[in-house]
Amino acid sequence: MMSKKINMLYALCILLVCSTSCDIDNAFYNTPHPGKGVVIITTTWDVPVSRANLPEVYRVRINETNVQTRERVLCFPELQEPGSSRLTAYSEPEGLTVTDYTATVHELPDGSLALMNEDLHSGMQDILVVADDTLHVNLHVAQRTRSLGLVLHLKGDDGALVTSTRATLTGIASAMDITTGAIISATGKVIHPQFVQTGNTLQATMTLMGGVAGEKQKFSITFSMANGQDYTVENDLTGAFQDFSASKEALLLNADVQLEAQGDFQFGITDWIEGGHESGDAN
Repeated sequence: MMSKKINMLYALCILLVCSTSCDIDNAFYNTPHPGKGVVIITTTWDVPVSRANLPEVYRVRINETNVQTRERVLCFPELQEPGSSRLTAYSEPEGLTVTDYTATVHELPDGSLALMNEDLHSGMQDILVVADDTLHVNLHVAQRTRSLGLVLHLKGDDGALVTSTRATLTGIASAMDITTGAIISATGKVIHPQFVQTGNTLQATMTLMGGVAGEKQKFSITFSMANGQDYTVENDLTGAFQDFSASKEALLLNADVQLEAQGDFQFGITDWIEGGHESGDAN
């Protein structure tokens, strides 16, 4: 009888030990899958006051997996293998595609670049995921593009005599590394700024990665006049692109265009003035 009681007591002790071990194991594991880790990302967006419109949606990518989100604090939906990983976040403005870690501006059928009206933002950080733990990451997302505005003031003729315009700007970058913001275009591309005319003033606004180093950024515009004639004026904007990426505030350039619709005249465009409008000698 005594032996039976001892056996029952021994069985109860074994059950108690097993139950306690399970409780310890459950408390030890911090994630549903102890072999992997959780990543929570808080994004901080760096934008100048003049460009305060942030994208509504953007992508977050860890290695080869990416998700689209609106949240500024995101618990990445896929658990991660422990070890080093690359975390990136980037926006997808219209007219641009991000493949792997390269952002590329779309080309139009004539080979020129599509015009962008929204900024590209991106950020990258190498992270170390720990098994059965949660990693909190603060990721800085920087503005990578810049707005360029060109304003032309027509002189010497009535702006109503201008029926249409076609402009060209050469040497423009079309590809960027989103992890660093570095331009990786081997050669420059052409864009066609779209000018809107109000009286004797024409203005075009575009968003650019910048110019390609070693190439000239040459501007030309052809005016089609009511008398059936076309007049083309040209100017070199390379100087304005030398430090284009140094600031993310919108860059506004003004110039005067001496334009005559009658007779045999020499036509020219003044030097571009940043910010407010000032006149200069035509060249």
